[in-house]
Amino acid sequence: MENSKLTTAILAGAAIGGAIWYLTKTSHGKECLNAVLDTAKTYGDKMKSTLNEKAREVEHLSKKASEYMADKASEATKYAKSKLDDANGKIQEAKA
Repeated sequence: MENSKLTTAILAGAAIGGAIWYLTKTSHGKECLNAVLDTAKTYGDKMKSTLNEKAREVEHLSKKASEYMADKASEATKYAKSKLDDANGKIQEAKA
């Protein structure tokens, strides 16, 4: 069992080493590696751009929600004050 693990580790290391050598030392390998890196950069840039756009959208929606809640709180305060004033007026009438 230990021999098979060791053999697997040696073969994996050799495969990784061979791949690294191919990608860094041969012209075709360098082209492949550059193509992969360029593609990864392109997708990374697109992802960053999309995330920034979505963050701006969330910020805008958050601001709108905050403004809406502030407006509703103001309306509720005005309504409550109006009802309290009405009640106070009726109390004063009843006292008179």
